[in-house]
Amino acid sequence: MALGKTKIILPEHLPLNIYTPSSDGPQDMDLPSSESLAAYETAAIRNALGKSGNNRKKAAKILGIGEATLYRKIKKYSIKS
Repeated sequence: MALGKTKIILPEHLPLNIYTPSSDGPQDMDLPSSESLAAYETAAIRNALGKSGNNRKKAAKILGIGEATLYRKIKKYSIKS
């Protein structure tokens, strides 16, 4: 559960152990205009695959998820690499 003073909880509202702004973070990604989780996950996966030269093991490490999770999400969102 997350609590906040506004209807929308932004990353900067999270504790630093969960969210740490960095120059490699989402601000340099091409983010979708919609605010759905699927759209953001797809954009993050495509960004990581691009940065890793389509190396799925490296992309999973960039995203901080396991390779199996990355493979499931690639299949779920029909991401072509």
